[in-house]
Amino acid sequence: MPKLTTKKNKMLGHLSRTGAVKQVYRQLRSKSIPSTDKSDGTIPIAASDTHDTTNKDIKAIINKLTNLYSQNANEKNAIAQKKYMRNQFEFFGLMSPERKQIDKEVLQCSPKLSLKDTRELLLSLWQQDQREFQQFALTYATKYKERLCGETINDCLESLECIKKLITTKSWWDTIDMLCPKGHFILKHRAELSPVMDEWIMSDNMWLRRCAIYHQLYYKENTNQDQLFRYCKACAHEKDFFIRKVIGWSLRSYFRTDPDAVKTFVKDNEIILSTLSKREALKHA
Repeated sequence: MPKLTTKKNKMLGHLSRTGAVKQVYRQLRSKSIPSTDKSDGTIPIAASDTHDTTNKDIKAIINKLTNLYSQNANEKNAIAQKKYMRNQFEFFGLMSPERKQIDKEVLQCSPKLSLKDTRELLLSLWQQDQREFQQFALTYATKYKERLCGETINDCLESLECIKKLITTKSWWDTIDMLCPKGHFILKHRAELSPVMDEWIMSDNMWLRRCAIYHQLYYKENTNQDQLFRYCKACAHEKDFFIRKVIGWSLRSYFRTDPDAVKTFVKDNEIILSTLSKREALKHA
């Protein structure tokens, strides 16, 4: 875990690592899952996690995608798409409807994978150069989110660690929000997994902090109000657009469940919350 600055320690002192979080990390280490070792919170994907896998089903899926994407590639579109994404990623140049049709075809003929192989497929797709592979990974993860949850706490922990690798690798707005473990993923084992979100909100990786704030978006009456407000307050000083925006979005979503609580929170923290966060939070007030 990267060391926090003195300023950040003061602000996030109440989110210090709990015994539950330590237990989580002991469980992950016992499974030989690599831990964060970079100052920005990025988790390196180990050699065994790359696309050079011996699993024939995973290879077949990636090969089929490669063939179909290549056959329909458009160099002119690829150049424009790469420029739009600030030259961070390569593209085949497929338009969205065309890519979605290919993805649908591949999904329909793909064999059912085990939970372990599902994670392996996602990591393998993330190692491919073109962004279309990561977009397919998002589609696959969304379709099989129940499978990713697994049946046990350890299943969820290991899937969450896999998601963390994807969040902190090739990170940008087009993938982050779909990777965020929203919905019942955390709720299924809340006592064990909420402390992991406490770790993410303290991370030096901005995208992990964004996901920590965002993860209760659809919880409605199941929202942990104290956790939501603590996370928003902890990051309220940040100037990054993506953090300020997600604070507003998360508060606006909870506003539908408890408008008075959100109004009070915004009023009490008016000085530290950005104009963008306040505007989004009270958009439906």
